[in-house]
Amino acid sequence: MFDQLDVPSYTQSPLHGGARTWTETNCYIDIWIELVHLLGLAAEPAGVCAFSADSLPGQWSFLKYQPEDLRALYGIEVAEFNPWKDMEEHVLEMMAAGHLITLETDSWYLPDTAGVAYQLDHVKSSIMPLRIDPAARRLTYLHNAGLYQLEGVDYDGVFSKPGTSNVAPQPYVELVRVDRLDRDVETLPRRTVALAREHLARRPADNPVARFADQVRTIAPTLPERGFDYFHKFSFAYTRQLGLTAQNAADACRWLASQTIDPDVLTDQQRSELASAATSFDVVSQEMKNLQFALARVTGGRKKDIEPALTLVTDQWDEAVRRVVGALC
Repeated sequence: MFDQLDVPSYTQSPLHGGARTWTETNCYIDIWIELVHLLGLAAEPAGVCAFSADSLPGQWSFLKYQPEDLRALYGIEVAEFNPWKDMEEHVLEMMAAGHLITLETDSWYLPDTAGVAYQLDHVKSSIMPLRIDPAARRLTYLHNAGLYQLEGVDYDGVFSKPGTSNVAPQPYVELVRVDRLDRDVETLPRRTVALAREHLARRPADNPVARFADQVRTIAPTLPERGFDYFHKFSFAYTRQLGLTAQNAADACRWLASQTIDPDVLTDQQRSELASAATSFDVVSQEMKNLQFALARVTGGRKKDIEPALTLVTDQWDEAVRRVVGALC
């Protein structure tokens, strides 16, 4: 299916561009952004899943494009896959049938994570193999913000070959079917509005960012004694997850606002409200990056007043959701 892909000349999705606040989101959403981009479709509509995101005890919810969302927007079918044989064999079988998989594996063997995890740390991450050459022990795959290639011992490690140690010995795997793609771009805005309303109907009854802020206020004073190992895990679970959620929400709002939609679906005033909501979500996203840097300074023992940022993001999230609800519900 992707036999002509060339890693050096690959052009990543604009949603992973260098000017983005979060050039990478989380490993799961990132591979979907790139796959949808490869298929010639807009990934922004899938960001409406952010409208139902919530603050949980100990973290902000890990944002994922839901299988039902991918089906409704793009006709992509996603289902859990039972990996009962050698994973290399499964990948070969699925590709021969024209299907793909998402594979949970060990970043120790992913060269694109050099300097972060590659041969440094065993961390679970999700990839999507696109081309495989068993004889050459070479794999081309989507991960994080782009398309990459690995080979040799890394190939063996990704597939948990004998003599390697993979942090995901029983990986979570999904089957991805793209043989029923819906390429009707004319109706995509209408379907996006319908999906956005479903997520809004499931949104928290209160402002989840207010609860998020309370948790940060409690944890921040303890960061100096906990150290930077804890901070890096904390920031991924808190500031990064809320930041990327807000960025996805902004993308979805801005995309809808830019579409020519039947006035019976969205009026010009409603699209204007969505554009304003996107601006507020952008503020939340950027402030989470700023807050992450501020909390790093706190961890290092410096004094930093984080209250203005927490107050701002709480208010801006509330404003953004109010405008989205007004426009779509």
